[in-house]
Amino acid sequence: GFTMPTFEQSETRGRTLRNLGYYFGVSDYWDALLSADFFEKRGLLYRGKLRYKKRYNFHGDLRAEYSPRDLSSGEKRDRWSLKVNHYQTISPDQNFSVSGSFFSDRQYGSDLYANIEDRVRQKINSSARYQIRWPESRNSLNVNANSWQDLTNGEYNIKLPDVSFSHSSRQLFPFAGGSKKWYHSINYSYNSRLLNEINHDLVVDTDTLQVYEDTERRGIEHRASISASQKIFKYFSLSPSINYNEIWVDRTQAWNATSQELEEVETLAARRTFSTSLSARTTVYGVFPARIGALRSIRHKMDPTIALNYRPDFSDRFWGYYETYEDTLGAVSYTHLTLPTIYSV
Repeated sequence: GFTMPTFEQSETRGRTLRNLGYYFGVSDYWDALLSADFFEKRGLLYRGKLRYKKRYNFHGDLRAEYSPRDLSSGEKRDRWSLKVNHYQTISPDQNFSVSGSFFSDRQYGSDLYANIEDRVRQKINSSARYQIRWPESRNSLNVNANSWQDLTNGEYNIKLPDVSFSHSSRQLFPFAGGSKKWYHSINYSYNSRLLNEINHDLVVDTDTLQVYEDTERRGIEHRASISASQKIFKYFSLSPSINYNEIWVDRTQAWNATSQELEEVETLAARRTFSTSLSARTTVYGVFPARIGALRSIRHKMDPTIALNYRPDFSDRFWGYYETYEDTLGAVSYTHLTLPTIYSV
């Protein structure tokens, strides 16, 4: 059926009818809405919205707008927007989703939207994600692509690909029956991430000049941990753990003695760090007699815990990640990271 429009009036666009359209209830799986905004002095803005859903399988929507004229100036100019959302369950252990917003120009939202929240929103995001899990092996894989753009200055950021792998905690020596040994409580986990990131940044912005800088960063991160919770002296739980982190990148920093500055150098480099921890825990119960009405006693529980954590000072020259340089006069010293500069990995 027809939708009820709303009436507005302004000096630049004249009398306006918004959301004059027709709704199509096509089936149990999808519907559509076609509508238009009529501006007395500027022309028409066409809209379309499509929604679909199949239970336990997929759902999504598609929204589009188009105007053959600039509604601010009245000049002939194609302006449009497109928004997409889709989510699909491929299997119980796989799913896929995608969402995105696209505009013909930066000023589209501020010029055409009537809602104040839409008019002031100047950052748009788009993303796609594929997830798969292998429950028996406790492995999972996420493949992502993300981007955002600032409509006010044209800056944007793209993360493609962004791949994460996870192997959740499990026994290092599986228990197969019989008497349980101390080493059966040793668990390990592993996570990794590969990331490629592209940035388009505005570095000079004047009335007559805009200069952008394009940078691309990439790296791979590995995280592994081992933990073992043991019962000691019958009443105490002792939990030691070791965490290891390693990052690979394709560029690092080096000191240029001629220019007396740090410079980026394209070369494969890695940084390895680790930390350890040890915690002890026990549980204490107590019962206090109390005679208040039907109440006869109060039971309380305490879990005192003590923990020790250790992480080396990796800025120490012993580890080889930091070095000190002096200028030609020997007056100023510089300390910097000689192995990889870590970005957003």
